[in-house]
Amino acid sequence: MSYIEKVKTFWVAHPFKAILIIALVLRILSALFSQGYGMHDDHFIAVEEPWSWTQDKDFDGWLPGTNPYRTTPSIYSFFYPGINYLQFEVMYALGIDNPKVQMFFIRLILALFSMLVVYYGYKITLKYSNEKNAKVAGLMLAVLWFMPSFAVRNLVEIVAIPILMGGTWMIMKTNYLDNNNKKYNTTFFIAGLIIGIALSVRFQTAIYLGGMGLALLFQKRVVQALLFGIGSLISFAIIQGIPDYLIWGEPFAVTKGYIQYNLTHKGAYGNHDNVLMYFQLLPGLLLPPLGALLFFGFFLKIKKHLLVFLPSLLFLLFHTYFPNRQERFIFTIIPMVVILGVIGWSQFTERSEWWIKRKKLNNVFYKIFWIINTIMLVFTTFSYSKKSRVECMHYFYKTGKEIKNIIIDDTGREECMMLPIFYSGSAINTTTIRTADTTQNSVPSTWSYFDFCENYNLYKSITPVYQMAEYVVFVENINLEERVNRVKEIFPNLEFETYIEPSLADKLLKKMNPENKNEDFYVYKTGL
Repeated sequence: MSYIEKVKTFWVAHPFKAILIIALVLRILSALFSQGYGMHDDHFIAVEEPWSWTQDKDFDGWLPGTNPYRTTPSIYSFFYPGINYLQFEVMYALGIDNPKVQMFFIRLILALFSMLVVYYGYKITLKYSNEKNAKVAGLMLAVLWFMPSFAVRNLVEIVAIPILMGGTWMIMKTNYLDNNNKKYNTTFFIAGLIIGIALSVRFQTAIYLGGMGLALLFQKRVVQALLFGIGSLISFAIIQGIPDYLIWGEPFAVTKGYIQYNLTHKGAYGNHDNVLMYFQLLPGLLLPPLGALLFFGFFLKIKKHLLVFLPSLLFLLFHTYFPNRQERFIFTIIPMVVILGVIGWSQFTERSEWWIKRKKLNNVFYKIFWIINTIMLVFTTFSYSKKSRVECMHYFYKTGKEIKNIIIDDTGREECMMLPIFYSGSAINTTTIRTADTTQNSVPSTWSYFDFCENYNLYKSITPVYQMAEYVVFVENINLEERVNRVKEIFPNLEFETYIEPSLADKLLKKMNPENKNEDFYVYKTGL
């Protein structure tokens, strides 16, 4: 028997195991190769902030009195960053101080945790439908083009998914609709405790949690709904309320701050003009034309799938209604859309006379999906996101020198570049110079180890000689020679040291959309 025949035989005999193996291999590959970070939040909130605590710093002033510009509680939950903080402390205790090695272990843990999405996705689909649909949904969740790479990102929208699905499956496996056995009441309470954890990871999951409670009420499981709600409230109170009280003297201070901030700035960022953004995005993420058909299938058989459908729908509608719309916000319900989409579309095609006569067309749509998905899967799984930013800071770790200060010259773009200092291995103080316009004299903003200064004249006037930078990082090759000569007026011995370029994926994304800011960096040493 050939190797291919053995694989086919194993797939037929053990489809669930095969799906889990495929998912695990892809996620381990992502942990190895999908380095860096994709967005501001999955580094500066989830990694930079907790790491700064290990350096006796507080990068963004989450703790009282550490940032003069922050007089109110942080708007971010300490829970998930706190987990990363503990991981950093353990690794330092074990002698693991290389930032890239530390991040590999964090990505690996996330990869293993994300396996629960595939596991529960298969189980939920099988419960609602049959093995055929469970295999399709499970395989999609295992290999959907962005799932393995996003699984190893420190995005709370992704981290919350296994928790939500775990609590959902715990309720579903009791067969609560077919019996009202009181012995299962404890299960609903525990499910509430579990999903309450997701609420502390990502506050917006309160919409999903509330939707589950409503679904139980609509299904006339009042006692179970109450136990579920009590469990979730207890969990949230322990994880969120107590730490806030100990730190800020007020329970749920961070939660209140988060709500107030988002209400105040609800139109300040995101795609607030695109009301139908998520109704366009979800079919696109699932790849056309099949994605649109699966999204259609998601809305079928509502009553039967209410425990998964209602919370997902409410989550979608809330984010559609609220003006701050960013793509990552909707990632939390993508597995649910896949599960119900596969089931709904499959049942629709099996009962529609038009589609019964056109089974080949449906098969063609699936083949197109698998071809496009495979190409994009390879691209994302092996892509190093924000490589130049990461490698720029890691360069300073590799020098083995004790570096205290660097300048980031972003005068070419006149922006305020923030580099991921974590990858340098120490809390190097960075001063970003934004413009060469010496008429600008705004007061420099300073906190922790990030400083932002309008121009070099201002920098010289506030920086003692002993705090002058050992390195200057020039962002992008925009009037580079002129900028270098300007800095030589301060550092006559300025000398080029290395050039750091973006990854191939970053270059491609930037070419497709210049809004993707994946920069080239030129590192110079000052001679100090």
